[in-house]
Amino acid sequence: IPLIYTNEQRLTTALDILQYLERNGILGQVASLDVNNMGDIQLWYNDKYQVKLGDSSQLGYKISMMAQMIAQMDDYQSGVLDLTFTTYPDKGGYRPFE
Repeated sequence: IPLIYTNEQRLTTALDILQYLERNGILGQVASLDVNNMGDIQLWYNDKYQVKLGDSSQLGYKISMMAQMIAQMDDYQSGVLDLTFTTYPDKGGYRPFE
């Protein structure tokens, strides 16, 4: 049975994410945030990275890890940052755009 989320829950989740982005000093670089599907939350960091956060669990940790990953990337890199923790628990993945 799919979970049904209210607009209030989506808004609360979006605000939580914005707070975590601000704490990590990267809020100004975020182009968009999509919480329509609460099992597949995504955001765009500039136009360089599509960030997949998965569900709303561990959002603070995921955003912190995202900031660390981006800090280690080279300027020419762009792609998908996978922080859903579905492939590897507690590890982020990177896949360049094709």
